[in-house]
Amino acid sequence: VRAASLRFLSLVAVSLWILALFAPLKLVTLGPHQPTPAVELLHGYDLAALGWLGPLGLSIAWYANILFTICVVRMARGRTPGIRMSCTAIGLAATSLLPHLFLSMVWGWQFEIHWGLSLWLWLASFAVLAVPMIRNR
Repeated sequence: VRAASLRFLSLVAVSLWILALFAPLKLVTLGPHQPTPAVELLHGYDLAALGWLGPLGLSIAWYANILFTICVVRMARGRTPGIRMSCTAIGLAATSLLPHLFLSMVWGWQFEIHWGLSLWLWLASFAVLAVPMIRNR
């Protein structure tokens, strides 16, 4: 993969990531003592601001952003990101599709699921990291 292609892909990945910040996101919450699911409308930046607290609710997806940044910087410099690093970033990001625990002061422990355009744009930005690996095969 040529350096110019890698730079272009890094711009595409960052653009998708930034679009994900401003796209809508649904937060669906359901717990054993909660009678009906609660749906809250958010934006990607709401989740990005507090995502680092994810391990408290058994969610590690936010930490994929660190590897994403490393991979994008490598691509912007015309170097292919390592297959292990990009696959790990994609794997961590994919855990965002799983429900995670949340402690509510009213309802106790409950599950949260994030869903919406913001999530899909964010995951698409990680999928772009795989393009150089596919092209090299």
